[in-house]
Amino acid sequence: TQVNPGEPVAPTALATPVVTAVAKENNVTLSWEAVENAASYSITVGTEMPVFVEETTYVFTGEYETEYTFNVVAVPADEVKYAASEAAEVEATTAELVTEYIYLKLNHRTWQNFTTIQVVVDGKEIDMTEVEDNLYQVDKSVLEGNSFYFYGSRRNYYQTTSDQTGTLTVPENGDNL
Repeated sequence: TQVNPGEPVAPTALATPVVTAVAKENNVTLSWEAVENAASYSITVGTEMPVFVEETTYVFTGEYETEYTFNVVAVPADEVKYAASEAAEVEATTAELVTEYIYLKLNHRTWQNFTTIQVVVDGKEIDMTEVEDNLYQVDKSVLEGNSFYFYGSRRNYYQTTSDQTGTLTVPENGDNL
């Protein structure tokens, strides 16, 4: 609206987006309805630099068990007629990290004389925890779909599959699993 003849008209602010945040694992998905006359959306996480998107969804990957504050601003294509919207603020907390384990049971007679037992995936030793005598706990995501080896005085080989569950037992004779 022109107040005085000859003075420029102030741009009209775009509507503020109505944002929904859904956290799953360490991801937060933001979504909103398109704002009329918006060309893009500026998304700020905390005090980070903004990210600009043209879509009406944005997926943020962060840390587990962390609360994040998001600000979404509708940005106009025509900045002469329209101004950016007010920021829509929404908070979301990512989920607790849940680790699934595979339990590896090593036959006592075969492995009893070893002072150190290692599991190696792709040439790297991985962490495992002995939860009881000769029963080891290993992060399932590390073994899933990979070849891994036990090292003691001899090397044994086993190829896991993506649906591997339960306890793996080394045969008494120390051959391949």
